[in-house]
Amino acid sequence: MHRREPSIAAAVAVSLALAACRNAAESRASDPDWSTLRIGVGQSASSAGQGEGLRSLVQNLTIEQLATLTDEGRPRPGLAKDWTVSADGVALTVNLVSGAKFHDGSPLTGAIVAQALQATLPDTLGPILEDVDGVSAPNDHQVVVRFRRRSPFILDLLDVPIPKPGAPTVGTGPHVLSDPKSLTEFRGNDNYYLGRPAIDRVVVTTFPSVRSAWAEMLRGRIDMLYDVGTDALDSLETSSNVSTFTYTRRYQYILIFNSRSDVFQSRQVRRALNMAVDKEALVREALNGRGLVSSGPVWPHNSAFRADFPAFRFDRQSAAATLSDGRGAVNRTGRLHFTCLVPPDAMYERIALVLKRQLAAVDVDMSVEETSMNHLVDGLKNRRFEAALIEGVSGPTLLRPYQLWHSKGGKNPGGLGSAALDVALDSIRHAASDDEYLRAVANFQQTIVDDPPAIFLAWIQRSRAVSKRFVVPPTEPGRDILATFRMWKPVTEVSRTSHN
Repeated sequence: MHRREPSIAAAVAVSLALAACRNAAESRASDPDWSTLRIGVGQSASSAGQGEGLRSLVQNLTIEQLATLTDEGRPRPGLAKDWTVSADGVALTVNLVSGAKFHDGSPLTGAIVAQALQATLPDTLGPILEDVDGVSAPNDHQVVVRFRRRSPFILDLLDVPIPKPGAPTVGTGPHVLSDPKSLTEFRGNDNYYLGRPAIDRVVVTTFPSVRSAWAEMLRGRIDMLYDVGTDALDSLETSSNVSTFTYTRRYQYILIFNSRSDVFQSRQVRRALNMAVDKEALVREALNGRGLVSSGPVWPHNSAFRADFPAFRFDRQSAAATLSDGRGAVNRTGRLHFTCLVPPDAMYERIALVLKRQLAAVDVDMSVEETSMNHLVDGLKNRRFEAALIEGVSGPTLLRPYQLWHSKGGKNPGGLGSAALDVALDSIRHAASDDEYLRAVANFQQTIVDDPPAIFLAWIQRSRAVSKRFVVPPTEPGRDILATFRMWKPVTEVSRTSHN
């Protein structure tokens, strides 16, 4: 009898502990703040700054696409259950998932999706819209997009957001705006076709800078920092209460040339400046090692990218020899001189200073002119600039660089590209076979090297920070964790115990 008493006591203790865990979990579940995620968004002057981060977040929570694009540029099912492309490559038939509803309770139908596509395709495709023959809905569960000719961009249409026509903030996503007039609070979508998300409420607060949002995260007043920034990352990585997740954006830093200006009319000068820049050192010194060296406008994970693409190699000696010929605009000291427009943002300033120092090593004088994004975009549009430092979207498919670098591209502010680039990009657009498409992409890269419109510096890496109060499902390496946001869960006392 005495030998059994300890085991009985232990069993009672375990039972009491489990009961306490259940009570704690039930208490957490009934606490509305426990399933609330507080997100901090720090404002920035960069092109992806003022308001764009917030708009992107809102869309990620509320609006869905027919499919999302993987890093290789291949579509992953979303509102589209599946799809087929006709044998001649001119018709895309999309089969919609069943049970999806908009936030106002109305069903997702083929007719509504067709209407949404018709409204968004002009911005998505730009001049490629000329190739679209029509969008129709044979029934409630299907949409058909027809092209006039075979197009390698046909599957890009699946990545178009589908808001309800006439209601841009009403979508089918896992969260619903609590107040359509405010972009700061969301609640879980009770009618979400994949099941109601475990996060009941999302509250978004904007801060005057990333640094101030970072300070609030360290104080435990927010649960997620939307964009950490390189300055804050080291501090947050050492925090025992915060997890950080780094991913590579489909944007890159680019130093744009105005080839119509006196200083950059010579392609030899532009080629020499490309050779004068040590991109690995720039990533190391300006980006704290948090970036990927770029060789051109083609996203390095795209299936058409090749490691043996023609590209510039750092060669300071050859660059200096070319530039010593005195081609281009020179200042009173006889040095090549140009002015670079730079947004008022710390990251841009660091990049510009490293570039200035590297170019000085080949006797080039780069003046840095800090200016607002509105003034910079206006300068690009009207060719009132010599050089400009920007972020340019270039992935994951070739549609993005087409839109940025084609003279009629929807994302081209008006001053980018050249006649040679238009020809190379239209060869991609009109490729009649997979082999022809691959050759056209390689030719596009060769055109960039032969007559460079810019220096493609580095692909941008960013990080998000999330309190360990939430479970974030694993993703593929380098993928943004927001892709799995609907599956995030608040940690309960029971799950904490099971992990220990």
